[in-house]
Amino acid sequence: MGEVINQELRLAGYKNIKVTTIEPWAADTPWWGHAANYSGGTPRMKAMDNPNLVVDVMIWSYFHPRKEIPLGPKAKTSYFFHHLAPHFTEKLSANYSHKYQIRFAPPAKDTTGTLYTPMESGRGIDDGVRQRIKKEKEERKRKNN
Repeated sequence: MGEVINQELRLAGYKNIKVTTIEPWAADTPWWGHAANYSGGTPRMKAMDNPNLVVDVMIWSYFHPRKEIPLGPKAKTSYFFHHLAPHFTEKLSANYSHKYQIRFAPPAKDTTGTLYTPMESGRGIDDGVRQRIKKEKEERKRKNN
């Protein structure tokens, strides 16, 4: 998408406007609660980054423009392997996400998120998903012991 916008701007004569695509692994933002969810599991992603890191990179990118900036070691690794073997990486990522979402996530009811109506909740930066996942792991350990 960023490359397309860059080309459209170039063709329209806007040579001084550049678009940078920032690629975080996953950040603990209100997106998780605002996204529609029909997976049957509670929204989650393993090893999410602090949303402040994304903000820091957005500011950094203003002074150091690049076409793409993968954020952090997890995203850089994914970026590297996606360019090396895109089909394999997409398949692996999809399988991993599916198993983690279905296998380890507590059940959740379907939700349309903000698809049709706005939500009052989740208007901050951090959504607390990392803390929720940590509590769920602790509860699972207690039940298994």
